Amino acid sequence: MKVADNLRVALSRAMEDAHSRRHEFLTLEHVLLALLHDPTTVKVLRSVGADVARLEGELEKYLDREVEQLPEGKDTEPQQTRSFGRVFQNAALRTQHSGRDELDGPAVLLELMREEESYAVYLLDQEGVERLSITTYLSHGIGKGGASLRRPRATAGASAGEDTDEGESGVDEDDPLAQYTVELVARAAEGGTDPLIGRDTEVERIVHILARRRKNNPMLLGDPGVGKTALVEGLARRIHEKQVPEAIQNATVWSLDMGALLAGTRYRGDFEE
Repeated sequence: MKVADNLRVALSRAMEDAHSRRHEFLTLEHVLLALLHDPTTVKVLRSVGADVARLEGELEKYLDREVEQLPEGKDTEPQQTRSFGRVFQNAALRTQHSGRDELDGPAVLLELMREEESYAVYLLDQEGVERLSITTYLSHGIGKGGASLRRPRATAGASAGEDTDEGESGVDEDDPLAQYTVELVARAAEGGTDPLIGRDTEVERIVHILARRRKNNPMLLGDPGVGKTALVEGLARRIHEKQVPEAIQNATVWSLDMGALLAGTRYRGDFEE
């Protein structure tokens, strides 16, 4: 998986900071301090109401006063803590499962928020930053107070000056499919899916079931990681390439992002609605 340039710079900064302070371990506090110099992460934090300057000051004080220094002359590379490795592993997995191929600062920040025993999360909590608020912003572009902060995005069939039913967000807020799903056939047309290798038999079976007049609902069962999503993406690719029966050549395949759907709900009634 590719690491975003800004995140790569932040990680180098965190390592250099820990080394210059003669700290034995590279901690989440070093990482959070470095992320405060990543523009994408700073934008997320400000959107959920954090005072970035105050947060930076508190982290500086903590690292200067509370973290033990190695003796003078003992020059060793800081070792990564377990929580450091756990955060980056989980952030990479979450990024991969969301269909993206680039790990960035906000993804790391989101997973860092799970480490509730760390001082970094304590400071974020003091700023009123909640993991749900970050998830809501990343999923829906909604910042603190409910204001929509989503950046406009281009939509197919609409020119720059064309009037559409979408608001400034670039997403039709009355269309749940636009907000919470990805259309996989369109994604395949854009080159966003990888070729499926060695699973032709399974895809053929799915196609045969879908092409039936009755009892045409296939269900894929299996443990996490066995390739269920890959099979569906392979099906979408075949539909795009017209390598399916005529009955389903114009089919669309929607992928529901349950994380995004749940992130914007405060109460069960919201979710049901």
